[in-house]
Amino acid sequence: MCTWQRITAGLVVLLMASTCIQAEGRLSIAADDAPVDGPATVRLTLEGASETGALDVDISFPPDALQFVSAEVGTSAANGQLQVNAASPGRLKLALIDMDGLNGDGDLAVLTFKVLAPEGQTVSIDIPSATAHHYEAMVEIPLALKGGQLRIVASPDRLSALSPAMLKLLIGIGGVIVAILIIVVVMRARKKS
Repeated sequence: MCTWQRITAGLVVLLMASTCIQAEGRLSIAADDAPVDGPATVRLTLEGASETGALDVDISFPPDALQFVSAEVGTSAANGQLQVNAASPGRLKLALIDMDGLNGDGDLAVLTFKVLAPEGQTVSIDIPSATAHHYEAMVEIPLALKGGQLRIVASPDRLSALSPAMLKLLIGIGGVIVAILIIVVVMRARKKS
């Protein structure tokens, strides 16, 4: 086989492998508001997946604002296997494999963090790098990466989030309600006698 035939055969193989990749996928971080000192749920989502079999994802976050707790496989990767390396503060390395191939849109992983940041802070969670591969051909699938924002809010059960004036007002209202209840009970007791 001469050189031009080898080159042509190589190009044909590359062309056949690249036809497996239909479109670029979009990997992003989605997060809801999180309470101070509470858990924060962060979702790693993939949009436009087409026969994606393996993903390697780097995630970065400020270690003084968040502490990694756990990770679970998301609903769109229910048959997948997830491995997480959290050896470095502020960095996670995720590896996800799905032998059936991921298709469509959905959550790949659900990450849980403990919030260390104060109320009112917005925490950036970024995806510095990620690679995806086709589940059969193992050719790389291009990905668009988009980090997310996590807003830290007051805990709903924290009285310390209330101002001292508001606490005094609530205590005063509570005292008035108790006094009214005592008066009602005494009045009913007098009516019965």
